[in-house]
Formats: sequence, C-alpha cells, structure tokens
Amino acid sequence: MTVQHIARSRTGTADAILTVQAASLETRLSDATLAMFEKYMGTLFSRRKTVTNGVSRPRARCGQALILFRRTIAALRLA
Repeated sequence: MTVQHIARSRTGTADAILTVQAASLETRLSDATLAMFEKYMGTLFSRRKTVTNGVSRPRARCGQALILFRRTIAALRLA
C-alpha cells in the first residue's frame, strides 16, 4: 500500500498497517544485522586461519631443521 492509501483508510486500520510494517521492518533489520555480524566473524576467522597457516609452516620447517641438527650432533658424538 502507498502512503496515500494508508492516509485514506480508517484510523484503526492505518494504525494497524503501520504497526505491522514497523514490526516487519524490525525483523528484517535484525536479520540483516545478524547476517552482517556472521559475515564479519567469518572474515575474522578466515584471516586468523590464513595468518596461522602462514606462521605454522615456517615453524614446522624450523622444527624439522632443529631435529636434523640434533641428529647430526648425536651422530658426531657417536663418531
């Protein structure tokens, strides 16, 4: 309904229509807010996952290098 239709309707009907529209708008705004929050949290988690993956690879390589170094020292002791 347009504003002109609501203005021509009876007072009780106009109030009911506006109340229903306000409730509908409130629901849509709440849903949109929750959707935006979920997208934002998903973005934060994916960024964190990317950063963690980028950092964990050098850590794994560093760990492998230290294990190799320790084995080399152990082999030199035995020799």
